[in-house]
Amino acid sequence: MNQFLKSFFSLGLLAGLTISFSLILAQPDFRPGYVVRLQGDTLHGFINYSHLEICEFRENKRSAVKLYKPQEIKGYGFINSRFYESFSSSATKLPESVFLELVQSGKLSLYAYEHYFFVKKDTLIRLDKGEQKRVEIGNRAFVQEGKSYIGILNLLTSDCMLENLSKVRYTQREISDVIEKYNACSGSEVFIPKNSLPWISPRLSLASGFNNSLLSLPGYPAGMFNPAKYAIYGLGLSVNSPRLNEKIAIVASGLFTSSIYQGLYTSKEGSITSNKDIIINSSFLKIPFGVKYSLLSELATPYIKGGISVSAFSRTFSKTIEEKMLTNGDVQTYLEKSEVESFYLTGYWVSVGYERRILRKLSVFAEGYFEKATVFKIVNFAEDSNVTNFGLLVGVTY
Repeated sequence: MNQFLKSFFSLGLLAGLTISFSLILAQPDFRPGYVVRLQGDTLHGFINYSHLEICEFRENKRSAVKLYKPQEIKGYGFINSRFYESFSSSATKLPESVFLELVQSGKLSLYAYEHYFFVKKDTLIRLDKGEQKRVEIGNRAFVQEGKSYIGILNLLTSDCMLENLSKVRYTQREISDVIEKYNACSGSEVFIPKNSLPWISPRLSLASGFNNSLLSLPGYPAGMFNPAKYAIYGLGLSVNSPRLNEKIAIVASGLFTSSIYQGLYTSKEGSITSNKDIIINSSFLKIPFGVKYSLLSELATPYIKGGISVSAFSRTFSKTIEEKMLTNGDVQTYLEKSEVESFYLTGYWVSVGYERRILRKLSVFAEGYFEKATVFKIVNFAEDSNVTNFGLLVGVTY
């Protein structure tokens, strides 16, 4: 019961931290930026990066916040980053006036808003996918995505006769490539606000930490095994797209672990008392992968991660020492050893952490994590086991 309470407390603590960090989403993240007013003049100051649907502007970090709605300014932007231009609902065919993100401007300009894309040559036109179609070929049927936006792109770029437009998918990168080729063909001067930001940005990390692991075997009471405390270390990789969304990244790690679980189980059959000392020694490479969401800017930010875990290159042994006390006082000892028949860890994990940049490309981080997994199948035990892990990782990211 004590072990269960510890596990429950740890899970509750992690859940509390997750909720606390998620509240930071509502906190302001003011970055250097500028506002273009209706008169054409520019105000320089700081703009909240956390709420882009409205412009929250400060002249300096201590001044009061001034709110600008789309109909009140021409647009706003961040230094060497995003720019947002205001458009009326009649132009966008959306329910209200909004700020559209300028992806690229030129003779033909591209804008983005939520899951929509817009192009502008003389007037603003929304690129719609169109309706999906059900297509049947023989005994097979599949849904074909609508591509009405292809016709609009063909029409607007017809003076340059661009090739392979029918293969363009409804993604910012592919549509942006079309707009860029057209502007180059027409000799137009091009402005790309996020030109300094890469499409793909990989980062490597080195981490080590401490893990507390609780093992549960089927057929044995909960809490029988002592918590296994051991070190964990390895490498990690995160990949994001600063041009699309700098806060979301795909993450994967390779973490080496080596643990020893030991538990004593006492049972009684009639007048015979049996004591089983079970020892399980496991070493393997754990591979957690999933998604990371950073709450603030990359200079200093809390973050949340989550995903699934698998394992590889495993080696696990079990040893059971059983002592039976007979009615005449004699003790019989049995020793049984086995190697894992198959070792395939599957589970889910969540973590919360904090990362801070200390050099131009070097950051340090610390995170707490929780993992629930189904682990090994041992010859002596017919069913899979369950493991609950919680611990702390610290490291550097480059």
